[in-house]
Amino acid sequence: MLVERYGSVVYGPGEPGAPPTIAIKFQDGPVAEVGVNGCGVEDVVAVLLDQLDDLNRRLPCPENVHAVQELLVAVEWLAKRTALRQAQDVEGTNLPHFQPPPKP
Repeated sequence: MLVERYGSVVYGPGEPGAPPTIAIKFQDGPVAEVGVNGCGVEDVVAVLLDQLDDLNRRLPCPENVHAVQELLVAVEWLAKRTALRQAQDVEGTNLPHFQPPPKP
């Protein structure tokens, strides 16, 4: 596996010289500043959900169902992150967001 911090992630079958089987171009920089130039984690999760749904239609099993459920949990957490970032006016920037204090 070859990973670049912001850019492509290329997965291959592990054999030297083999062509990549997956290439993912992640967003490089805030969309507001550089425009859309790649995908986000949410996009990759959506592709995985689509693939698992198709697989489960053809070869249904409890493991597929559990994998879909856990990916849907990931989607919820990512949506919560986005909501926090929007509420704190840092969505679309490279600034961190902060967790609100726990409720008593």
